[in-house]
Parts: sequence; C-alpha cells; structure tokens
Amino acid sequence: MHGSICVILKKFIEQNYGRETWAEILRLAGHDGLVLSPIQTYPDEAVFAIVGATCEHLEIDLKTGLEAVGKFAAPELVRFAKGMLHPDWKTFELLANIETLIHRTIRVSNPEADPANIQAFELSDDQVQVVYSSQRGLCSLANGILQGLGDVFDEELTVVENTCAQKGDPFCTFTVTKVTHDAEMPSEAGMVSTAIGSSSSISPGSVSGHDPSSDPYGMTSEIDESEMDSGTGDVPVHVSSGNTAGKFVYTGKTEQSSDSDTLPSSSTIVPLPKRIGRYSVHEVLGLGGMGIVYRGIDETLMRTVAIKTLKNVKIEDSKKEQFLAEARRLAKLSHPNVVQIYDVGKVAQRPYFVMEFLEGLSLASRLSRGPMSFHGALRIFKQLLDGLHAIHRLGIVHRDIKPGNVMLSSDMQQCQLLDFGLAGDHANASSSGGASVSGTRGYLPPERLKGFPGDYRSDFFSIGCVAYEMLSGKMLHELRHAQSDNRLYLKVIDETEQWNAIPDPLKQIVIGMLNPNPDDRICDYDEICGLIAPLQGNSFSSDDFAI
Repeated sequence: MHGSICVILKKFIEQNYGRETWAEILRLAGHDGLVLSPIQTYPDEAVFAIVGATCEHLEIDLKTGLEAVGKFAAPELVRFAKGMLHPDWKTFELLANIETLIHRTIRVSNPEADPANIQAFELSDDQVQVVYSSQRGLCSLANGILQGLGDVFDEELTVVENTCAQKGDPFCTFTVTKVTHDAEMPSEAGMVSTAIGSSSSISPGSVSGHDPSSDPYGMTSEIDESEMDSGTGDVPVHVSSGNTAGKFVYTGKTEQSSDSDTLPSSSTIVPLPKRIGRYSVHEVLGLGGMGIVYRGIDETLMRTVAIKTLKNVKIEDSKKEQFLAEARRLAKLSHPNVVQIYDVGKVAQRPYFVMEFLEGLSLASRLSRGPMSFHGALRIFKQLLDGLHAIHRLGIVHRDIKPGNVMLSSDMQQCQLLDFGLAGDHANASSSGGASVSGTRGYLPPERLKGFPGDYRSDFFSIGCVAYEMLSGKMLHELRHAQSDNRLYLKVIDETEQWNAIPDPLKQIVIGMLNPNPDDRICDYDEICGLIAPLQGNSFSSDDFAI
C-alpha cells in the first residue's frame, strides 16, 4: 500500500490521541518503531495489522475508524496534490479528474505502484457517481474521503453507498449529491434507485467489461462494426474525394509534415456509415489515434454538424463512459473560443458526440503559409487562453492542444479550440520504459512523455508551444525518429529573428509556460492575462496575418 495513506493514519492518531498512542499501536501491530515515508510502499499485511491495532486500542469498529481517517485524509490528500488542482476546482471538478490525480500523485514517487482504480461519472449537475475498485476492502476509507472533500471546498455533500465489494458486489459505488437548500432533497432510498436504475448511472458492466446494448435515444445504427475497427494513424489527415464501397480513402496527406512518420505507408480505408442516430453522414473530416470525425446533417434541425465517435468499439467500457461524461460536461459550456457540443449519445455500443461544424482554416494550415504578425499571434494566444480557462473551470483537461486543433474564422480574427482528448490519457509506461501516450509529439510536456497522466498544467505547456510557433515562425521542438527515445525535444529555444523581436515580457511568459517542471510552470490564467494586457493594442492593421 502507498505510504501516503500510512503517513496520514499516523498523523491522524498523533494529532487526536498523542504520540504515545501511535507508539502503542505500532507495538500491538508487531511493528514497534516502524518509520513511515510518504514515498514508499508497504506490504498490505503490515498496513492492515496497524489498522487492526488502531481499532483494538481505540475500541472502535473498522468502518467507523476508516471513515474518520478518510475525513481527516481529504485535506491532506488535496495538499499532497497541490499544483495539480486548478484553483477554480471544487469537489465535482476534482472527482472528474480523480483517477488521473491519484495515479499521477502516486506514480511520481513510485512508477511501479498499482493504486486503486477510482472513477467518477456525472449523473446530473448536482450528483456524481464514484466507482471504487480495490481488493483491499477500504471502501469505508473512500467514503470518508468523499465526505471530507465537502469540508475542504466548503460544500454540503451527502454520500450514499450503493454497492459494496465486501457484500459480494464486484466493486463499490457511491452517489455524491451536492445539497442545495432551495429544493427538497431526495430521500436516501430515492438516491440509491437513481444511481442504480437510471440510464445515466454506471452499471456494473460499465466497469467489469459488459457491453450494454441499450440505446437511450431509441436510435438504430447502420455501422458495420468490423469496418469501424479498421483505420490507423495518429494525426488528422485530409480526405480524398469519392466513395468506394461505402468507405472513404485517406490520402495520407497531413497538415504538419513533421508528423508524417506516424502515418501508415499506404492509403487508409475507414468506414462511412449512412447514419449515426438521427444524423445522416456525408463525409469523413478527420482521423485520429482513437476517433473519427464525420460531417453530417441533423435531419431534425436541418443543420450541418461534425460527429466524433470512436474507431474501435472494443475499448474498455469505463473509457466509453468517460468519453460521454466529459462530452456532457463540455456541452454545458457556451464560449466563443471553444467548439460547441450539441448532442451526446451512444449507438451500437459506440459513444459519439455532435459538435458545431466550423468553416475556416486550421491554425496549422495558417502557419504553413508563413509567419504571423505580432498582433495577430498575440490575439489568437489570448483567445486560446480564454477558451482553455473556460474548460479548465469545468474540470476538463484538453490533452491535445496543437495548431491542428485550433480553428480560425475566415477573417482570421477569432479562433476556437476543438478535438478534445476525451476518454482520457493512455499513458501506461514508467519513466524508464517506452511510453504509450495520447497526444501529438512536439506539443506534449515532459511529464506526459514520461508516461504520467496530464493535468491542467500540461495544457499550459502545450499552449506555450503553440504560442512560440506563432510568435517565432517555427516549431519549438525538433522531433527525433528514434521511437525508443523519450527525449524528443530540444532543451533550448532557437533564437530566430522573429522571436528576438518579441517584447521581453511576452518572451518570459512563454518561456515560463514551457518550464519542464510542472510545479514551476506559469499556469495562472489571471497572471498571464495581466502580463499580456499592456501588450495588446486596441486596433489591428490588415497585415496582422502575413500570408
């Protein structure tokens, strides 16, 4: 078990009962004089012996003891996570990122650690379901931590345990409800039925591997699953015109030649379903490592839309649910610098979400034409920061910010962030191994390349890369082709003529955002905007975007 929980237990006992009591508990457990460290791991047998001795000495039952320690642990764990938490996050935003935060926090000190699996799924604006999978039977500790988070963020919460592994269930689930006093709260029984019976809740199959076949929208799909599993590639590519037996043919041409080594050697065949739910499908807009984006028509509202779905239905059900949960949260946002989500659903066991169809030019295509002017680059930089701040406040981390995921309006005055890295990180390797990481080389921060999940600070690094590229006229990082080498980046910024002409305050902002240590990285939205404000002019000339 990870040492951080052991150290918190020690601190709980010493603060509430004294050091002598802790020494006596260690003696009863058979570990007299044991010195605990938050960066070490300890055998489960030793930890449970100490927990048992605690209950014996204090004459309390295990459930009561673990819940009390959990409540005490909540502020300690929040402090332990420190910079990984966005300053505007509260309980629900933290829970939306709980798996990433736990794995990142624990694996920073011990890359080989195997922490418990905790995931959270939004049921409504005021209700979240937390799924806890562990063989250690510490669900009461998890319950206490959830209750304690409400105290940390000054929110009144109720926590109801719906299922329990100690009672024979495959895992533990909790429904966390934010109490509002302007409406009558549902009864505990009502909350249990909501969590278990609602189509929005997470069924046991969602985590254990069962494929739910129900379609909450009552739609049917003409997707051929065997065809949908075809197609590879890590970056968006252009589509050739024409249709071949219901499939579009990718030409293999990319907007960024630096990523060409990641493309398949020949044209990639991908499926073109006739319909996805109520949307007719007309062409493929882009292909990524996990997803496909189609241009479709909403036949109810008669408008053009973009539809993103997963290429492969055989991914974990928990990842599908995360894909949908993050899309639902993003759909609540209406911001001029973030693509609008219209609809979220699932057909043929495949999740999808529907976005506004954007017409214009990607920032990657714009940069391929030549350098941008200072004022034009600064304007887009500020808009990207605004959009990023809006999604971060929802508890969403983009995970794949790059010029290809920024759309410019036809007049080049506005931009929108799109193609969020929904469905989470896929970083499974330790810092010493070969990482399998979602995202795009050239814009990933060092911690992501080492295999750690990204938090909101990782997005600031990526925007720093984009800002440098707009301001200097070239990519920050030179890519190396050795697949086994994680050191993909140069350590210095090239002093191009255009970069040297940038005002020093702006240079320092960008360099601060590119700090390889996320704890020292400039990630404060208000701070950055305050430094940028004096550099922004009130008017812009027609040459703001040089072609």
